[in-house]
Amino acid sequence: MANPSPILGAWDFFVYLFTNGGWIVFLVIFLSGARFAWVYYIENEYDKTRRWVMLAIDVPKDNVQSPKAVENIFAHLAGAHGSKTLQEKYWIGNTQDWFSFEIISIGGYVQFIIRTIVQFRDLVESAIYAQYPDAVITEIEDYTTGYPSVYPHEHYDLYGTEFALVEDQALPIRTYLEFEHTLTQEFKDPLSALLETMGKLGDGEQLWLQIIIVPIDDSWKKNAIALIKKMIGEKQKKKNGLAGALLGELSNIGQTASTQITGAPTGAQKTGSRTDDLPSRMLYLSPYDKERVEAISRKIKKIGFLTKIRSVYIAPKENFVVQHGREALIGTIKQFNTSDLNSIKPDTKHVGVHAHYFFIDWRKNIKKTKVMIRYKNRSVYRGRNPFVLNIEELASIWHFPQTTETVPIRHMVQKTEFKRIAPPSSVPFAEGVAKEPAAVPKMAPPPNIPLG
Repeated sequence: MANPSPILGAWDFFVYLFTNGGWIVFLVIFLSGARFAWVYYIENEYDKTRRWVMLAIDVPKDNVQSPKAVENIFAHLAGAHGSKTLQEKYWIGNTQDWFSFEIISIGGYVQFIIRTIVQFRDLVESAIYAQYPDAVITEIEDYTTGYPSVYPHEHYDLYGTEFALVEDQALPIRTYLEFEHTLTQEFKDPLSALLETMGKLGDGEQLWLQIIIVPIDDSWKKNAIALIKKMIGEKQKKKNGLAGALLGELSNIGQTASTQITGAPTGAQKTGSRTDDLPSRMLYLSPYDKERVEAISRKIKKIGFLTKIRSVYIAPKENFVVQHGREALIGTIKQFNTSDLNSIKPDTKHVGVHAHYFFIDWRKNIKKTKVMIRYKNRSVYRGRNPFVLNIEELASIWHFPQTTETVPIRHMVQKTEFKRIAPPSSVPFAEGVAKEPAAVPKMAPPPNIPLG
């Protein structure tokens, strides 16, 4: 007699499993997949209804404000956070709105930009004017629209990446407070080198830095507090679930009955417990661990935002010098790194434009296309997972330079002397905003910018 087919045996086992309750597993998997697909669809449809506006911010000519002023701006924007109902989440697709803070250089012209939905424009402008009453805010068109999204391209090449935290997001990076000289209190701006490099870009070269922030609630602080408790050795309660709660209740009833019958104290009533009476390990922590605990405590005292950082350097192929963008950005970001707390690194492995070994050019071009599309869309959840930075950390990375800096300002950032000044014609304006053509010589700002 021939042996039964292994395929038929596997099929019989599958039928048996399915008809004896296994269908529940498949139903759960199907419903989970359907839910994910539905939410993904409605969120994308809702995203198409958002109306965005790009605001170019020109800082005051005599700016002496520290990054603390920008920290207050970020704190003000936290008011955009709002909880969503089940109907908004699973039927309408309404998600939390976000902001994009950007620093760009177009052929050496440097501009600070904020992208927001139209409904939050007043919120953004009031936050800026509260800290910089003489600032000039001008609506412009999206500067990325005139550049290719798909690569390889006949005329353009690009380099781009996203950035990630090295350690747990509860640990802070180095902030602007640590760039002040201990004795003179002079602020050494970590952005000076980046802005100087941006100001020296040649014709056709562009360097873009994008910091997306999403207002969130304080739930991220729970994990930070749990990390502190773990580091100091504090005993944490375990969540046992429904079964554990029932067993615990039965145990308590049994202990109570035993006490009433025998008169012996229960375990909870015994004295000299070595677990509950242990002193906190905080007093016995090493200086390294103690500093980390204190740093986490400082971070969670301030408002946090879900953050995504990415950058792009793009230029015509004949002018493309990747070092002009890559080294400047990575060098600037590394200034915020500390070996004992947290660091920011470019995630070139997962979301960069590098490739090795097989189909190198083809894979590089796919990655370049992804980087550019995500940058143009200001995507929050595409690419590297976002992480939490508080307002002090954000203000350290994105802030207006002080005019007291020793680095030359005139080749760096637009400074306002009058109430309205037009940037060069290479910056795209929104419809209805006047444009003045400007002949911009290489390595020099437009002639209509006051050099003061």
